[in-house]
Amino acid sequence: MKERREVGKGRRGGVAVTGCEVKTLLSHVDNEVQADMRMIYGTHNSFLQTASPLMSAKFPSE
Repeated sequence: MKERREVGKGRRGGVAVTGCEVKTLLSHVDNEVQADMRMIYGTHNSFLQTASPLMSAKFPSE
């Protein structure tokens, strides 16, 4: 029983770490995508105004 509990904790911890890593990775990808979109669509204010609520929802700091 102790071994099973330890394995369960290890799996849960691994999943949690993986989830944090995935979120961090996705946030970096989103930042890169946003930078590319700003460069490509920087002159189109309507596009930025349409996309800004989605960006602010994901990244409140921006």
